[in-house]
Parts: sequence; structure tokens; C-alpha cells
Amino acid sequence: MRFDARGAESADVRTARRAVRLIALAALLFVGGTYLAPLLEGGGVGGAKLARSLYLPVCHQSPERSFAVGDGTQSVCARCAGLYWGGVAGLFGAAWLVVGRRVQPRPAWLLWAAVPTLVDAALPWIGLRGLSALPRHLLAWPLGLVAGLFLAVGVADLALSLKSARTRGARPLRANSLLEGSDG
Repeated sequence: MRFDARGAESADVRTARRAVRLIALAALLFVGGTYLAPLLEGGGVGGAKLARSLYLPVCHQSPERSFAVGDGTQSVCARCAGLYWGGVAGLFGAAWLVVGRRVQPRPAWLLWAAVPTLVDAALPWIGLRGLSALPRHLLAWPLGLVAGLFLAVGVADLALSLKSARTRGARPLRANSLLEGSDG
């Protein structure tokens, strides 16, 4: 981690962490929104179809593969919910554990994290019965978590590049600069 002369975190680290936390909060709102449609349906309030339709582009929303929430089902399937919750956890974790440190997610992490989800998805293709919602959800968390780490790295670098462009004029994106502790 980079520190200034007083031993405090550098302005770049603070900027990058702030950007990652902001994206993590937005992701948390996105995931939280998946509970809105069934709660609206259960409360008899309008807007449930609209709330559910917002998630249609990202998930099939099959009720038999989704968690029950109130009188309805979550707006995404259990696997997608696991991916999204894992991603939120990865983003928040990266804000404190990755950004500003020499830790960098490796492509192999993504490959290994995808294995449980790929095995789960392949079960019906090889003639086996698919898993229920909870195992599907839990098996998707590792992939979401690692994807969140990768997203955090990109967000941190983008935040620093935008800050640099505002203060010193436009410069190209810097690969891994914050993670490796260089100044650009």
C-alpha cells in the first residue's frame, strides 16, 4: 500500500477505494432490487411486473429455480443470486484487501472459481438431475466473488486514470499501476 509522508494512505489509494466502494454500493442496490418484485406482489402494490422485467435481460427467472420470497420468487434464479451476492462481497472485500496492495487477482482464480458453477450447469447435459436452489446458489458464490475482485481492479484503475486525466491532462489507462505500487 502507498502512504504519504505522514503515514496515511495516499490520495490515489483513497480515490480508488472510494470508487470501488461506490460500485459495490450500486451492486448491492442491484442485488437488493431482486427482492422488490416478490415483496410488491405480496403487498398488493403495483409495479411488480416492471421490477421483475428489469432483471429479465440478465436471468431466465424460472420460478422453480428461484428462492421463495414472501408470496413470490426472487427476480433472478438462485444461481444468478449467488453470482451477484458473491460479486458484491468481492467488490467490498477488494476495497479493503486488494486496492492499494500488491495483491492482484490471477486468471487462474477465475478458472478455478468457475468450476463449481460449470459442474452444476453441466449436470442436466450429462443426464443427471439438477441441483436444488440452495446448492446452486452456494456453488455460484466463488465465481461471483472472484469476478468482483477483477471488477474492483478495473474500477480502481479507471478511477485513477480519470483522476489523472482531470489533473494532468489525458493519459492512457495504466495496467495494474495501483496494485503494483508504481506511480504510473
